[in-house]
Amino acid sequence: GETLIYFEQELKKVANEYDVFIQDVGLGLMRGLRVENGEILAKIIKNSMQEGLIVLKAGRNTLRFLPSLTITKAQIDEGFKRFRKAISLENF
Repeated sequence: GETLIYFEQELKKVANEYDVFIQDVGLGLMRGLRVENGEILAKIIKNSMQEGLIVLKAGRNTLRFLPSLTITKAQIDEGFKRFRKAISLENF
């Protein structure tokens, strides 16, 4: 639906902003960001949890997002605000 398209657009924005270490955006209902290595992935997951955002590991270097089908644009905005804080370059 409309919110999943919006989520994908926001995810692509983050991938473009942080292309120093984010390599790719995955496809399908589950969304992912492929990062350079497992060390960066672990740090992103830890930082995200500290911001109250749950993200998962998929494979060696992919960060997995599992947004609810009923997620709102406001919740997406809040989630990406927290995610951007978690991956801000001063945290790396």
